[in-house]
Amino acid sequence: MAFEVDSAELDAFCALAPRIEHSALLRVCDDAFREYGHVAHLQDRGSRITVSINPRVVDDSDAPVGCIGNLVLETNADRLMDAAHTWLRTRGARVVRGPIVRHTWYPFRAVTEGFDNWPALSGEPWNTPALVTCLQAFGYEERWRYLTTRTNDLTFSPKLASKLRQFRASGFRIRSLDAKQLLPDLSVIHRLINHSFAPPQNTMFAPITMQEFLLVLGISGESSGGFSIDPDWVHLCFTADDVPAGFLLMTNEGAMASIKTLCVAPEFRGSGVGGALVAQAHMVARSSGARWVAHTLMADTGPSMSITSASRHEVLRRYAVFERTL
Repeated sequence: MAFEVDSAELDAFCALAPRIEHSALLRVCDDAFREYGHVAHLQDRGSRITVSINPRVVDDSDAPVGCIGNLVLETNADRLMDAAHTWLRTRGARVVRGPIVRHTWYPFRAVTEGFDNWPALSGEPWNTPALVTCLQAFGYEERWRYLTTRTNDLTFSPKLASKLRQFRASGFRIRSLDAKQLLPDLSVIHRLINHSFAPPQNTMFAPITMQEFLLVLGISGESSGGFSIDPDWVHLCFTADDVPAGFLLMTNEGAMASIKTLCVAPEFRGSGVGGALVAQAHMVARSSGARWVAHTLMADTGPSMSITSASRHEVLRRYAVFERTL
C-alpha cells in the first residue's frame, strides 16, 4: 500500500536511487518550500514519488499545477501513481507535470535521448529510458523540450576578438565572481534571475528568497550533491554605470566545460551581453585545457539557441517535461 513517508523514514526513501538529495538536505529543502507550498514523499515497496504544489504556479484556468519528481517507478507503480494523483487532485490541481522536484529551481526534466553520449554532467538530471516509457504509459506527454549541445571549436577568432573589443568599448565589462565578496555577488545573481527568468521563456518559473537560493546552491550549511561553484568560472557583466546586465555560470567537468546558466537582463537583450559572456566562458574553458564546451539544458525554443545553435553544435542530450490532466 502506498504511504506518505515521514521525516524519520527519509533515509529509506533516498536509498531507492543514488542521485537523490540526501535525507538531511531533503528535510531542509522541504522546510524552505513549505513556507509557501505543499510537498510530500510517497513510497510503495520499490517505488517512490515526491508530490508538490507551488500555489504561485498555475495553469490556464488559474488552478495550481501539480508536480511529481524523485521518480522511481518499479513494483506497484500503478498504485503509487494513483496515490500521487489523488494527493494532487485533493489540493486543487487539474494538471500534473514532471519530473519536477518541488519547482524548477530544483532538479527537473527527464532525459529522453543521448543516454550513451557522455557521462552525466554535474547538476544534470538523469534517468533510465524506462522512465520515459513508464510516464507515457501513465498518460503523460511531452510538454516542453530542452537540449544540451557540445562544441569542440574553442578557437578564439579575430572576428570574435574584434566583437569583444567593441563590446567593452561600449562600456560593458565582465568580471569573475569575487570570492572575497561572495554573498554580495550572489545577491546580484539572485536579483538578475528573479528579474529575468520569467514565463513564457522560462516555464513555471517563480521567484524565491535569497535564503532558499543559497540552499539551492548548496552553500547554506548543506551539500547539494549537484555541483560546486568555482568563482573563476562564474562571470558577471555590468554596464559602465555598474548596472548588472547578465551573468554566466560554468562548471569544470575535466575534458568538458559545462555552461549551466546564461542570464541576460531583459533591458539588455540584443546588446551582445549573452554572446560576450559565452565568448568569455570559452576562453576560460580553453585556458583550463578543456577539449569541449557543453551548453546545457536549453529550452529548444529559448533565446540561448540564437547563441548556441543546434545547427552549429552537436546535440549531446535531449530532455523533456511531461504533462497530463488529472
